[in-house]
Amino acid sequence: MVLQGGMIQEKLTKSPVSAIRDIGHAVVQNGWFIEATLKSIGKTVFEENTVVVATRPFFVNHYDKEVYVAPDYFYSAQYGLVIHKSSAAKSCWDRKLRRIVATGLYEKVQT
Repeated sequence: MVLQGGMIQEKLTKSPVSAIRDIGHAVVQNGWFIEATLKSIGKTVFEENTVVVATRPFFVNHYDKEVYVAPDYFYSAQYGLVIHKSSAAKSCWDRKLRRIVATGLYEKVQT
């Protein structure tokens, strides 16, 4: 099952890995979609022989001790944060980001 209306379907069907593309196409052809609500997902994750694909942090935050969360991934992504240059929040973000970089918790990787 894949969350309805999310980006996961597109990531699966457009993956450079053929096995992952096959999974994505099977999801679409069989209509294996689930409503993106805690109630729907909570019901589905406890059904036998059902797999739900969503972000790992989602499962860890909501069902960590109740289900097995596979360590595998289908894709990696780089996200950006956009703040207007004149925003009052910019100086705060700059300060926090400098602190994170200084601790060594973050390393910028060029692709």
